[in-house]
Amino acid sequence: MTDAALPDAGWYPDPAQSGALRWWTGTTWSDATLAIPTEEPAVTSNLVPELESSDPRENLTRGRRWPAVAIVSALILVILGAVFALSAAFNKSNLDTDALAQRIGTELSAKYSTAISVSCPGHVPLAQGATFECVASDTKGTQRTVLVTQTSDNGNVTYVLGN
Repeated sequence: MTDAALPDAGWYPDPAQSGALRWWTGTTWSDATLAIPTEEPAVTSNLVPELESSDPRENLTRGRRWPAVAIVSALILVILGAVFALSAAFNKSNLDTDALAQRIGTELSAKYSTAISVSCPGHVPLAQGATFECVASDTKGTQRTVLVTQTSDNGNVTYVLGN
């Protein structure tokens, strides 16, 4: 065992006699001992709050658990945060482009007195000021671009028929 694996210097339960504390130098036991007061259990629990073994090397692994628990907890929180952020991004409200394509087609058909169908991309997030393109086609196969601009986050749009 290397020195790096030994516990810090301090008072530990004496491995040679029960009811006493012995000074651990960080590398070996010293001759210095203290009697553990039996009349004041609160003092005893304050002197050695979490030690169960008289061998400080056994107590070393107990002290290493807390950093591991903290790291694992932090990682879990980071993962949960990432899942929440991705979920929010994928569940963002989208514009109903099928209904929009139907509406634009109906309006263009009425304006030009011919049947016009419109196709718009799917999954367009609601975002005021965002633009995207749809394609308008008539019965002769002529296609024109329709530039659509969202005027609000509620699905309101304006559109312009391109050349």
